[in-house]
Amino acid sequence: MYFAKEGKAERFAKDAYTRGKGKGSVVLECELTVSRMKKVDQASSAGSWADEGYDCVYCEKTNMSHNPEWCVSNPSNIKIISWRDVESDQWSSVYI
Repeated sequence: MYFAKEGKAERFAKDAYTRGKGKGSVVLECELTVSRMKKVDQASSAGSWADEGYDCVYCEKTNMSHNPEWCVSNPSNIKIISWRDVESDQWSSVYI
């Protein structure tokens, strides 16, 4: 699962329709639990980070964006805290 700072995530969510991903986009606020993070300058240098024993990779920029992003390999390391409907700009808490 990929993560980005809120501004990039919102732009990506708003652009979902033009990329053929449908309507009704949201931005998620998540808590991540990771023990080994690999830091790379560009996505092309990330390699097979999960096979190398990392559970997360942080990339300062990608081929498509100059904004940082994170990728987490195991969904059990992700806890959704809240979500925001991009169109209405309303936040909702997640109670689990």
